[in-house]
Amino acid sequence: MRRPTIADIARDCGVSTASVSFALNGRPGLSEATRERILGRARELGWTPHAAARALSSSKVGAIGLVITAPFATLAQDTFYLRLIAGIEAELDSTPIALVLKMVESLEDELAAIRTWHAENRVDAVALVNPRTDDPRPALVARLGLRAVFFGDTRGYPEASSVFVDDAQVMTNLLADAAQLGYRSLAYLHAASDYRHSQARLDALTAAVPDPAGGSETSGAGGFTAAVALPIIETSDEATRDQVASHIDALVGEGMPDLLLCEDEAITLATLARLDHHGLAIARDVGVISWESTPGLGMRSPTISAIDRDPKILGSAAVQVLRALETSSEPIRRVIDPPRLVPRDSLRSPAAAPGSRR
Repeated sequence: MRRPTIADIARDCGVSTASVSFALNGRPGLSEATRERILGRARELGWTPHAAARALSSSKVGAIGLVITAPFATLAQDTFYLRLIAGIEAELDSTPIALVLKMVESLEDELAAIRTWHAENRVDAVALVNPRTDDPRPALVARLGLRAVFFGDTRGYPEASSVFVDDAQVMTNLLADAAQLGYRSLAYLHAASDYRHSQARLDALTAAVPDPAGGSETSGAGGFTAAVALPIIETSDEATRDQVASHIDALVGEGMPDLLLCEDEAITLATLARLDHHGLAIARDVGVISWESTPGLGMRSPTISAIDRDPKILGSAAVQVLRALETSSEPIRRVIDPPRLVPRDSLRSPAAAPGSRR
């Protein structure tokens, strides 16, 4: 069925198309009776503005662009981004604004996508993930005059708006919670990257735990006496499994800490498999925590302790920040409350902690 047009409304009401345009756009120059007659007929015909015409007349295209840069093999399994997108879409649900998604494997491709979207007027704003230690994107979107929000801490980039969780505080809280369960030594298996949130976690771990090379025998913040960070280059599923296996094998030979912290689900699952290979029982021989909370980790046996992160909250907050930026000339930074550890079967109970009362 043909969609009704301004010409149809003008013909039915016996007025010019200019008069119809004035009425539909709320412009002066018409009597109230004529305006109401035109608007009433538009409602009867089910008239809605044509998207392309609306874009040409208002420069608004009704879309937010989200660019995610990561290896496609990683994206295929990473539920974080799926839940992040769900949070964005939930916030956009009652609006005509669409989400335009672009996935790329390199920063160069991401920069090219942003420039293309802007040049072709494809989006009104962009949401960008994972601020880097030396990031060209804040300057790029500022130079283009493109509304933008980053998922991650953009301190050091005064022109950038962001929504983020303080990852350093999350690490500090996690160590304190684990120490309450009696844990004192930790190995942190994490993806090697130049993301700011990754460095914030490592810095907090280093600050909280004494350097064993310094000969210190005292406990750091939260009671931990030793910690080691073990980087993993995630080029493929097989590479992740091999590198995790190598790290676990080395820990078995050198002395297994009493707690393993795994940055994401893939690293966690590879860790569990290698511990089983060595006959090590989860919780009894070594505790396991995943930084990423996924439904699968909570349903397996034993259930895996995790930080209670909800990426949907970040997605929703990002849309709210982009709305606020429509009328704000200053960058907006919204800090989300840090999530806490959810202890499950993979950690010993407080009653089993050394020195605890029975």
